[in-house]
Amino acid sequence: MKSVILTFVLFLTIGFALYSQNDESKFSANASFKIVSKYMFRGIEMTKDPNIVGEAYIGYKGWTLGMWATTNYSGTYYEPDIYISFAPKNFVFTLYDFDTGQGKDYFNFNNQNTTHIDELSIKYTVSEKIPLSLTFGTIIWGADKKINFYNSTGQAVLKDANNFSTYVEAVYPFAVKEITITPTIGFTTHESYTYSTTGFSFINVGVTFEKRIKATDKISFPVSYSFIYNQGQKRAYSVMSIGI
Repeated sequence: MKSVILTFVLFLTIGFALYSQNDESKFSANASFKIVSKYMFRGIEMTKDPNIVGEAYIGYKGWTLGMWATTNYSGTYYEPDIYISFAPKNFVFTLYDFDTGQGKDYFNFNNQNTTHIDELSIKYTVSEKIPLSLTFGTIIWGADKKINFYNSTGQAVLKDANNFSTYVEAVYPFAVKEITITPTIGFTTHESYTYSTTGFSFINVGVTFEKRIKATDKISFPVSYSFIYNQGQKRAYSVMSIGI
């Protein structure tokens, strides 16, 4: 855990060097939720049934502390995550804590048997006129372990060593009339039990169409449809959502 903190401090030091002293951002807070037809994480199907997804955050002068959670309709899946980020200029530096144990034994931070996965990511957006965003994230601590071998039933037997699974993503949102279209290309760089890949693989290739539906002059709801293809699993998915 010390190495996680030290690495994040290094990232923040770089971020502070890029931070504009003329920034006038103020304290902010928000909460939202949406219903999705299934929960997908970077091209991986986590549940087959509808999920309720909630998020809340507070922010101040480029800093954001947020909580994110999802649970499925049948009540068999629950995932509580937290994150802290710093956004200087066109960059966003984020430390994510993903919980893969559905909230059970939550405060177990033993690197050998914890259910937490901590990832450091850097996101760079070119500009408002060119909204291309590139994200590079590496899991630096927790339940992400190297694969030792596969047993006779095809199940992976893991080592104790961290795998440092890495995910890279490029998105380019653009508007066509009232619809925002967001193509996405995401891939892993090497074998990963976390991402169910045996090597380099395009696990999250697709496009999302989003539009706001007006209920009244002051109230509208975002609705979206996503098509996702996972090369490693050779599967395509469709996901629909509505939020507030």
